[in-house]
Amino acid sequence: MKHPHLLQVWQVHATPAALYIVSEYLPGFDLETVASSCALLKRPPLTAFVCFIAAAVADALD
Repeated sequence: MKHPHLLQVWQVHATPAALYIVSEYLPGFDLETVASSCALLKRPPLTAFVCFIAAAVADALD
């Protein structure tokens, strides 16, 4: 599956201890980093940013 809002997964490897996923590299920040930064600053993320993320997720799930 190729979509601009989804990472391509090239390989999945399972061992008794862990599951490894080899995927393409996506530069930028993950949502956990953004949420932590907002918590440290004691400010919510911008409404436009939240709408952009929600639209990207909805597009990927469509």
